[in-house]
Amino acid sequence: MGVRINPTQLALPGCLAFCLLSLPAQPSKLGSNDLPSLRATIRLTSQTYCGGLNKGIGWSSFQLHIQIHNETGNPVILCKKYVEIYQPLLAYARPDGTPGDAAYNPIFDSYGFDRRYPRNLKRDYLEVAPRKEYEFDQGTAVLFHLPSEISEAKGTVIPGNYFLSVEISTWGGPPDVVDVLRTRWQAEGNLFADGIWSDFIPVTVAPPQPLLPCERKE
Repeated sequence: MGVRINPTQLALPGCLAFCLLSLPAQPSKLGSNDLPSLRATIRLTSQTYCGGLNKGIGWSSFQLHIQIHNETGNPVILCKKYVEIYQPLLAYARPDGTPGDAAYNPIFDSYGFDRRYPRNLKRDYLEVAPRKEYEFDQGTAVLFHLPSEISEAKGTVIPGNYFLSVEISTWGGPPDVVDVLRTRWQAEGNLFADGIWSDFIPVTVAPPQPLLPCERKE
């Protein structure tokens, strides 16, 4: 069985809805500049490969265990609905073994905000106590091409050694309600509504041959 991939992501390389950046996009700040900064760490638990619609192009999927660390002295509130991986960043590995320039950093289209944002603090939100972590598991994926099959494919990487980081989103509702909710719930904790970039971990893209086809979601 192959890896299950959304068929809308299996477009031809020239039609990919993203481009490469030399540096990761910085998440925009919402609300007060006094908000605590959360730290995220990731650990690779499994890695799989599958082939796309074009010969020589495929997906490398990374299953990750993610920890969001509250290193402040106050409780932090997160919305359960919106805490998830937003995008991956794959960086070249420098000769000294540290992350270099971005090799894969997609730009995803965003279409407005979720007007049906959760409003029930006890049911829809979680609290990360001071010096504690919130943990979850989620996967992300990057496109690669095989130089033996295709000389170049925009929006892909070639097999090799890289460093992986992910941006974690924490809010998808209207920005203008963040301060309202933050004020309403300030006795319980500080509502966090910013993006978080994780630390980098070393990864290798080494697809097997032959590649199993990606399973298409109906």
